[in-house]
Amino acid sequence: LRFAAKELRADKEVALAAVRQRGLALADCAKELQYDREVVLAAVAQNGWELNYVPVKMRDKEVVLTAMASRGDALEMAPEALRGDREVVLTAVRQNGGALEHASMELRSCKDVVLAAVMRDGEALEHAAAELQADKDVALEAGRQTGLALNHASQQFFVDAALWQEVRPLVQDHWVFRVSTLSGSSCYVVAAGRHSVFNILLDVSTKLDIYWGTGCYDSHEKFKLLRGSAELQLYNATVSWWDLPESEKGTIIDLTLLVLI
Repeated sequence: LRFAAKELRADKEVALAAVRQRGLALADCAKELQYDREVVLAAVAQNGWELNYVPVKMRDKEVVLTAMASRGDALEMAPEALRGDREVVLTAVRQNGGALEHASMELRSCKDVVLAAVMRDGEALEHAAAELQADKDVALEAGRQTGLALNHASQQFFVDAALWQEVRPLVQDHWVFRVSTLSGSSCYVVAAGRHSVFNILLDVSTKLDIYWGTGCYDSHEKFKLLRGSAELQLYNATVSWWDLPESEKGTIIDLTLLVLI
């Protein structure tokens, strides 16, 4: 359509045929057709991301809902009021769980909305309100989609012994770290396999502004580790966490960095 004559780019029949094939063609339609509801709906139905080319005044609920059905992440371009609309947000997260990031804070605190998002993409848990990151139902559902989602679960979720039997199947192929700093800050990290361990440690050290070590560093790395604001050590458990007596688990959880294999 971009290379069509001006009069054809202003022809509604031609425009409809174009946007039904490729929503992006909306940007090449004559200005007046970009305000035509039928053309706009056809474009966003083909590709919701074309909401970006829809004039702001045309981004009403019908248009946005149609866009969400094909590209939930286009919620980012919806008017603020509609990012707080339950029907719009549910449609978006059911298509793309990550769309939760662009929902209103009120809806990110709504359990059924967050559950819908993590059922589509477990890592959408990152964008849920803090109280739902600590919610057992939400965190376990996210973990069923991907063990890595537990990186975004509440700290308490990991230290609640009663939950471990349910968490175990979610992290059996992962390594679970508890990282602590001398100042008392701590976090839990789930790594998907040995190759990600280095990157996980590096990422955590960057976030906490600390040096990292794996127990097999050279003298230069050891020097950096000792003068850092916290020490990290890598422990390879000789027995699995699940086989440890409950009385020993409290001791293990106090280690600076714990790897469960």
